[in-house]
Amino acid sequence: MRVVRSMIGKPRRDRVRNEESRRIAGVERIQERIERSRLQWYGHMRRLNDNRIPPRMFNLEMEGKRRRGRPRLSWVDNNMINKDNIIIQKRGLELTIVINEEKFKDRTWWRGFVHSRPIPQIGTT
Repeated sequence: MRVVRSMIGKPRRDRVRNEESRRIAGVERIQERIERSRLQWYGHMRRLNDNRIPPRMFNLEMEGKRRRGRPRLSWVDNNMINKDNIIIQKRGLELTIVINEEKFKDRTWWRGFVHSRPIPQIGTT
């Protein structure tokens, strides 16, 4: 936040909240950037052929016993995606669920979904 405060010219003693500083500077939260990057990768992975390594590893079920202690998180556990390829993205209080396989293939729609922009309709530019 030190860099953002220096960008907007407000020292800490001015007691400007972090959210307000980010809004003025036009900088997004790190968590939002990480979620967007993960969704971009997921869309890329879904468009790959099923015989490629990333889709095969994503759908891989491990056999055997787990070690003692806390179970490790998988990529699915750490994201908004479950094994049924249902994506839940929070935009304010609204939840969007994507199930249709064709949505992953439509790169323009997917890009709009990931970046939370209005989704372009077919036939418009």
